[in-house]
Amino acid sequence: MNRLVVLCPAETVNDTAEALHQLVAVARANGSDAMIKYHPQQDDLTAEYAHYDVPVAGAITDQPGLLVVVPEHGVQMVPLETTFSTWAIWWFSPDEYFQTIGGFVGAPPRDTDFTRRLLSPELGILHLAQNRRSRAFLFTRGVRSLTLTDFLGSDWIDSVTRYRHDAKKDVVLYRNDRGTLFNQRLIASAGEHAPGLEFVPVDSAVEDDALARLLGEAKVFIDFGDQGHLDRLSRAAVLAGCVLIVGRRGVAINGEDVPLPQRFIIDTDRINSVAETLSLAARAATDHDEIAPEFDPYRELVLAQQQAFPAQLAAVLAETARPRFGGFKPGVGKNGKSSANKKKSKPLTAARASRGDTAVNVVSHLPPEAPHSGVKALFVLASMLRDRGIDAEVNSPEPDRLQIIPEGFPAEPGAVRWMLFWGSSYPGEHVITWEHRFAEGAPRIQVPITFLDLFRPAPGVERRNAAVWVGKGSYNPALVPEGAVLIPQHTPRGRVDVAEILQRAEYLISFDAATALTMEATLCGTPVVIPAPRPEGADEWLYKDFGHGWEMDLELAKSTVHLAREHYTDVVVPTCERYVDDFAEWLRTL
Repeated sequence: MNRLVVLCPAETVNDTAEALHQLVAVARANGSDAMIKYHPQQDDLTAEYAHYDVPVAGAITDQPGLLVVVPEHGVQMVPLETTFSTWAIWWFSPDEYFQTIGGFVGAPPRDTDFTRRLLSPELGILHLAQNRRSRAFLFTRGVRSLTLTDFLGSDWIDSVTRYRHDAKKDVVLYRNDRGTLFNQRLIASAGEHAPGLEFVPVDSAVEDDALARLLGEAKVFIDFGDQGHLDRLSRAAVLAGCVLIVGRRGVAINGEDVPLPQRFIIDTDRINSVAETLSLAARAATDHDEIAPEFDPYRELVLAQQQAFPAQLAAVLAETARPRFGGFKPGVGKNGKSSANKKKSKPLTAARASRGDTAVNVVSHLPPEAPHSGVKALFVLASMLRDRGIDAEVNSPEPDRLQIIPEGFPAEPGAVRWMLFWGSSYPGEHVITWEHRFAEGAPRIQVPITFLDLFRPAPGVERRNAAVWVGKGSYNPALVPEGAVLIPQHTPRGRVDVAEILQRAEYLISFDAATALTMEATLCGTPVVIPAPRPEGADEWLYKDFGHGWEMDLELAKSTVHLAREHYTDVVVPTCERYVDDFAEWLRTL
C-alpha cells in the first residue's frame, strides 16, 4: 500500500488548500494510506474541508515508501538532502514560488542557489505541475515533471450546473480579492459604456449553494487577477453558463490551460482596455445565448479534469516506486569522480525553439496595481511590444529572455536598463531612458501611462480648495493655503481615490516636479502649479505648458489647462507609439 502525506498551511481556505485535501481524499479512495498534515500543526481538519473526512497526520517520520507532497509556496519545508522518503513539489504557480523565496509580492523571477539546489536531480525530488505554465517553468530548467491537475468535485459541479439554465440577469460577477484597480475602473466607466450592467462582487473562498445560485444568475464573470494557476471559481463560472472574460496574465496566456476565444482575454495594459472590456461584457449580456456556446471547449475540459485525476495520481505513485537517483554529493558523478569541470549545456526552451525571434522579459518588482508610474510603464511597454510582434512578458519564468529592467535593481549581463528616473547603469548593459536628463545620450523611450477613462473632468462636481502632492519633493507649508487636501501616498481605492480628489480640486500644488500625477491632474481639467522652475532638459513636448504653471504660475496653468487633454491624445500618445516602434525594430536586431 502506498503511504502519502500531503502538507497544507493551517487554517487556510483557498484554491490550493482545496486541491491538497482533494488529493488526500482521492488517494484514499483508490487504496492509499493518505493523510493531511497542517503547518503549523493542528489536530482537526480545517472546518471548510471537514466534508473530505480524511485523517490528520502528526510528525513525519523519514522512512522508505513514504511520499510527502508540498505546494510550491511551502518549499522551505523540503529537506535539501537525501532522505529515505520521497518528496514531491506540486507546482501551482511559479509566481507564488518566486514571491515566497523573494520575500515580497511581485518579486521578479531569478533563480537563486536555493532554486538551483531544489531543482537538482541528486535530491530525487518529484515535480508535479498543475498547469502548462508550471510545466514550462520546470522544462526550461531541465526538470522533468508529471501532470497533476486538480478538479472541481462532483457535489460542487452538481450545485453549479443545477442553476445553469435558470433565468439569467444582466449581472457581471467580479472577484473582490484581486484585479481591484481594473475592476474599479470598469465600474467607474460602466455608466458611460455599459449602463445596463450590474456589477456584483463575489468571494471565492467557500463553494456553497449561495455561490452556485449567484453564478447561475449571472451572464458574465470577469477575473483580472494574476492568473498564476488554474482558478476554481473561473472554471465553476463557465460550468454555470457564464461568459468568462479574463486578463492576459499567467495561465490565461496559453490556450491549453484556459481555452477561451482570444477576444475574451483582455490585455489590461492597453490604453483602451476599459472601454473594450465593457463593450465586450455588454454584448455578452445582450447576446448571451449566442455567445455562451463558444465556451463549450473550456466547459468540456473542466469536466474531463475530474476523470483524469485518478490516472494522473496513479502515475505519480508509480514514479515513487521506481529506483531513485540520489545520494551523490553536488559535483560528484556516479563513479565518484568530480564532474565540476564538465560543461553543462543550457536547456533550450520549447517556446524559444519554436519562436525564432526576440523574446524579452520586462522585470517589475511590484504588481501593476502598485501606485507608481514607473511600474505602470513597465507593464504598458510589454503590452505595446506585443502589439508589434515582440514576444514580451512581464516577470516571465523563462530564463533565456532578454531582460528589460528599471534603474536601481540588479540585472543579467547584457540587459536593457530603462532609466525611469535618476539611477545607475552597469558595464555591458544597453541603456534607454524616459527623459534625456536621466541618462544623457541614451535613446528615449516613453509610453502612455495615464488612464484616460479614470482621469477626466467630472461635470457637475463642485471644485473647492487646492490639492497637494509631495511625492519625491520637499514640502513647504508656506505655499499651501488653508483648507488644502493632501493626497496620501496610499489610499483604499488607489488611483480611483486620487482621481476623485483631483476632480474636486480647484488646482494642484505639486512639490514633485517629475511625476505623472501632474499630467493626470490636467487631464481632469485641474490646473497644476509647481514651486520649482522648469528643470533644465525637461521634455517640452511632453508637458508644453498646458495646465502646468512652473514657479507657482497659477494664471498660466488656468489659461492653458483646457488644451491638456487634446495635447495628450493627439501628441503625447502618437509620439510614444513612434518611440516604441523604433525600440521594437532595434530589439529585432539583437
